[in-house]
Amino acid sequence: YGSFFFDFSTTLSANINNTQTTIAVVTTSGFSSAGAIFIDAELITYTGITATSFTGCTRGAAGSPNKAHASGVSVNGAQVAAPNTPTLLQLNTQDLSNGVTLNTATSEITVAVAGKYNFAFSGQLNNSTTGQSLVSIWFAVNGSDVANSASRVTIASRENETTPASALMAANVFLSLAANDKVTMRWLSVDGHGSLVTYPASTSPLYPAAPAMILTVNQVS
Repeated sequence: YGSFFFDFSTTLSANINNTQTTIAVVTTSGFSSAGAIFIDAELITYTGITATSFTGCTRGAAGSPNKAHASGVSVNGAQVAAPNTPTLLQLNTQDLSNGVTLNTATSEITVAVAGKYNFAFSGQLNNSTTGQSLVSIWFAVNGSDVANSASRVTIASRENETTPASALMAANVFLSLAANDKVTMRWLSVDGHGSLVTYPASTSPLYPAAPAMILTVNQVS
């Protein structure tokens, strides 16, 4: 079995305007060296990190509104994709592992024992633009797409510039795997506006974080 996530959140350590390309935060621990973040309704891509900042930022990614943000607001891990382009879906946290392991550099899930496995996932989808956005997610084994493994969700249009639309995609597939087979997830945003975002934990009201992606794996035979 195994349990895996795409997660991580931090907070701004200073106010930022709507054009700054270096974003100061409390910590970048756990974040990938290049990727995307989500602040309020804005998606931002970055090309580098220091211990306390994201650098090389492109503001207003995936069609979202670029805005000013106040110190102390949440900065959350996200994933964006070019329009109509199959893209590796990233996993960066291994929570539970017994014969099923995650390579965080490649987002590959490897099984040590041959058998049939149930892969179940839920993804937090986001659309910060006007107009609907369509997202598909599917599986690949050893680099080849698995037939009939895709799920599709249409995300509604945002309510306004401060309230993006969200949707939850959840599905499971059974895969027959040989020892040391490598499984990855892939996704596609038709217009490039659909994204995967992490929502942080809250203390008032009290609830835990919602990772952008949760994947659980169980051997069933």
